[in-house]
Amino acid sequence: MEIELKALNNEEITKYQEELTALEIKFKYPLGDDFFRIDHGSDYRNFFSMIGMPTYFLYFESKILMGILVAIEKDIFHDGQKKSGVYLADLKIDPRAKSFRASLRLFKFCFENADKHFNLSKIEFVYFISMQSQFGDFTNRLKASYLQQFKEVSFFNIYFLDQTKRSKILTNKIEVDPMHLKHTYLSPENTQDIKITTKGNKDLTLLSNGENIEFIHFSPNNINLTDWWLSLVQLIKEMENDPREICIAIDTKRNNCTTYLEQHEIQPSGTAKLYGADYGINLTADDNMFFVGTYQI
Repeated sequence: MEIELKALNNEEITKYQEELTALEIKFKYPLGDDFFRIDHGSDYRNFFSMIGMPTYFLYFESKILMGILVAIEKDIFHDGQKKSGVYLADLKIDPRAKSFRASLRLFKFCFENADKHFNLSKIEFVYFISMQSQFGDFTNRLKASYLQQFKEVSFFNIYFLDQTKRSKILTNKIEVDPMHLKHTYLSPENTQDIKITTKGNKDLTLLSNGENIEFIHFSPNNINLTDWWLSLVQLIKEMENDPREICIAIDTKRNNCTTYLEQHEIQPSGTAKLYGADYGINLTADDNMFFVGTYQI
């Protein structure tokens, strides 16, 4: 069996659009009692280009595309200052892949070739986000030494707020303690073009009925915790008669928010872990709280 790895830019990846579409169909992700699929549309690169500058790492067996990992150089904000980071996203390995080390090969290839594709002198944080299932996530199977640098730095509760849940938030006020924690925003880019899911760039489809999930990603950036909550309340007021759900991710270090939601019978629909590696700023410290737009999860 011939194994081949490629690193492609935004123009080169278009050659594999058909194969990437076929690969996406094979994957499902947990969402409460259901599952969903992700579809990046007729131009796979669009979504990732909105976030930053992507490089696509592809894995082939006998010249057949069997896996992908996207690495996106992008801005983040830490403690009020703009920094540079790399977001590792959309890892997919075809279930038919014969090599059980395919994921490891992709990560290794990405790291070994990073200097060819990223401005390493500027990069201060590398991260990826993994949805959780009853079995954890794929990191349980990745024990390679070069991945040991990644630490679990945040645990997110993911909430889908329908009109009933939003009404509970409006009628039961919460005093949000700003908390003495540093703040890191992983989604500082302009999210106007990607805050609605059904735009052909990252559509989510329920497995049970095949319907698109249409919701609003809540992702204000570079504001403190108190203003973050006030911004959410303001959005809820603006969407009073809007049937679409609002999707938010809350770092569980913000336990006053998660406790408040639980007290009002608003439970998370899913959870995700953020894994990070420091290259200049100490983002893996316990006193750092993360904000992320759910379109990145």
